[in-house]
Amino acid sequence: MNSEEARKIGFNDHIDVGGIAYHVQTEVMGRGELKARTLVYESGVIQHAESQPLGGEGRSLEELRSEVDAQHRRVVSLVRAGLQS
Repeated sequence: MNSEEARKIGFNDHIDVGGIAYHVQTEVMGRGELKARTLVYESGVIQHAESQPLGGEGRSLEELRSEVDAQHRRVVSLVRAGLQS
């Protein structure tokens, strides 16, 4: 697995919570040391952001994809709960 392949991993969801539309976007960033970044947008404005290091050394692309997906799903749940962290 190389960082170029890992940077192709990404997830997007549109969520309606109480009549408010949110867009949740998670992507892999970096060269060498990779991190997963998740942004939550409301009307184009970032309402929440978080990044986590991935430590991709020796891990398969599927392992990284699973970790990034878990972060994305956790933030989607956070949005559904009202962005209370």
